[in-house]
Amino acid sequence: MAARWKHWVLFGVWSAIVCTGCNLAAMSYFLFSPDPQEPPGMQPLAIRDSETEVRVVVLTYCQPEIRPELHNADRELSRGLVHHLREAHKYYKEKVKEIEPAKVDAYKANHPSWNSQDLREIGQHFQADYVIYLEINKLALYEEGSGNTLLRGKAEITTSLIDVTRPDSDPKNKTDVIPYPGESRYAFDVNDKTPTQFRQEFLDYVAKKISWYFVPRPTRDAYSCE
Repeated sequence: MAARWKHWVLFGVWSAIVCTGCNLAAMSYFLFSPDPQEPPGMQPLAIRDSETEVRVVVLTYCQPEIRPELHNADRELSRGLVHHLREAHKYYKEKVKEIEPAKVDAYKANHPSWNSQDLREIGQHFQADYVIYLEINKLALYEEGSGNTLLRGKAEITTSLIDVTRPDSDPKNKTDVIPYPGESRYAFDVNDKTPTQFRQEFLDYVAKKISWYFVPRPTRDAYSCE
């Protein structure tokens, strides 16, 4: 059965080549080429064509006036970003290693004033080459003016990349307002989706968007939920 299936697949491919006038090289590219990509929005973490492993620590700070329903969003965002970065490194075969978020949480718990420290010193503590620092300026789950009946997340986040190996270099900074879903889409009604479920989806989406500052972004994902 499997052999017959393969036969018909090959026959279909060959028929497409003959009928469309495509040459074999063009058809091969159409079938097997990788997805188109956009370059990282800030800077790639991996060293191109190198076996040297790059170590990265992710730190997230949340302003204290964030609403109660978003408690611990900083921890979730850090974990989400590390997850998406690792998935991308695996896919693109990049030699990059993120420090375990649990170790970062332990450090922050033992250093309550960590956010007033020199971020390079924290990076050196973890023997990291880069520090990714996320500062959550504003975070909301509900559509403004909806009386908490419509769910539309909005995050204003400043992302900084600090090169620990170059003490005299300036951090690279990028501030973005990230809505979910985008303004061109309808907000979710609280009767259709629970705030807890929506919060998880929203923070994961924000983490994925920020990961594209440091890894290539497949163009098929460029406008999802926007």
